[in-house]
Amino acid sequence: MTTNKNNGTAVAVKENTNSAVLTAVVVRTPDNGERKAVNILSDLIEPSNYNARKTFDADAMKELAQSISVHGLIQPITVRKRGNRYEIICGERRFRACRMLKMTEIPCIVREATDEQAYDLSISENLQREDVPPMEAAEAYKRLIATKRYDIASLAVAYGKSEKSIYQMLKLCDLIPGIADLVRTGKLTASA
Repeated sequence: MTTNKNNGTAVAVKENTNSAVLTAVVVRTPDNGERKAVNILSDLIEPSNYNARKTFDADAMKELAQSISVHGLIQPITVRKRGNRYEIICGERRFRACRMLKMTEIPCIVREATDEQAYDLSISENLQREDVPPMEAAEAYKRLIATKRYDIASLAVAYGKSEKSIYQMLKLCDLIPGIADLVRTGKLTASA
């Protein structure tokens, strides 16, 4: 086990006898207290219905799994306790890549979160990424508005988007199914 410290972040790398990296865990100490990653049996972790991302590109998943096999999981997934199991709040792609590698334990940050908080965190993490498919982003915005906790203006503030861009994204939800499928599969751009 080796540990490197850099700018307030500790990275612990566990190596096996073949010098292959098994796990790399980033541990940060935020202003409000210490948050540490813990290893949880992968069989106890399950995806959430809250995840805005519904499609997982096979080639991108293979690339992520390859990276994890070489460097370890650098950013733990975020989960919450649900009975005797754990539900993913953020990091389902990383979780799936770890399962592809048949990792028995996965580094996780366990958070206490209500259903509403878990939903908001999951959608927020996905919408902040550049590669979110437009239909998935549109459906996520629509689901947030359906909770009655958000309107267009509050979504714009919460996610750093203009109200106009959110309106345009929401219009994708009104496409006829055939056209929506073309956008979903990338055969037609959202702007078209």
